Amino acid sequence: MDSASPYATVTAIAAPLQTQTAPVYGNLFDGRTLTGWRATGNASIWTVKDGAIVGINDEKKSGSTLYTKAKYEDFDLSLKVMWTGVVDSGVFLRKPELQVQLGQSNSLKVDMTCCFYTGTKGDIYPQAGRGKGVAALLKEGEWNTLRVRARGDRFEVWLNGTKTTDYTNAAYPGAAPLGLQVHPGLAMSVQSKDIVVKSAYGESWE
Repeated sequence: MDSASPYATVTAIAAPLQTQTAPVYGNLFDGRTLTGWRATGNASIWTVKDGAIVGINDEKKSGSTLYTKAKYEDFDLSLKVMWTGVVDSGVFLRKPELQVQLGQSNSLKVDMTCCFYTGTKGDIYPQAGRGKGVAALLKEGEWNTLRVRARGDRFEVWLNGTKTTDYTNAAYPGAAPLGLQVHPGLAMSVQSKDIVVKSAYGESWE
C-alpha cells in the first residue's frame, strides 16, 4: 500500500468505543483515514477507498457500526451516500439511539430511506417520522446528499436539498456519537464521503 496516495485503502481498527465529550465541528472524515472514528464488531468491514468510507459486510454478514469519537446533541450534519442493490443502513444519533434509515428495512422489507427508526415495539417507524417524496429524490447507484439536523426534540432530514422528514420526539435527549451502519444478516455495501457537521444554530448550507 502506498501510504502517500490519497486513495490508499485503509481498514478500521477495532477498539473500545471511547468518546470525547466536546463535539467536533467541520469535516469528520479526511478522505484518507478513519481518524476520529471507532468501529463495533468486525472492524474490517470498514475501509477507506477512493476518498470514501466503504462498508462491506463480511462473509458471516456480521454487520458493524462506525461511530465518531465525539458526541453530539444538537447538530447539523451533511454527507454524501451511495449504494446499489438492497442495503439496510442508516445514520445513528442521540441517546437513547435514534436512526435515520437508508435503504430497506430488514423487518418490513420495504425501502424506508429518510424515515426515523425508533426501535419502539409496535411502532418502529412512526408515521410522523416517515419521509415524504423520497422515491422521486433518491438517485440509486449515484451519490445522494443527506442532511440531518437535530435541535432539541425536533429532527429534520433533507435528501438532495429537499426536506423529506420533520419529526418531533422528546424521548431522545442525550448526546451520543454519530454512527454509520452496515446491518447484520445482509450482503451489502454502502459508501459515505464529504461528512461535515455544523452547529445546529449556525449558518445554513445554502
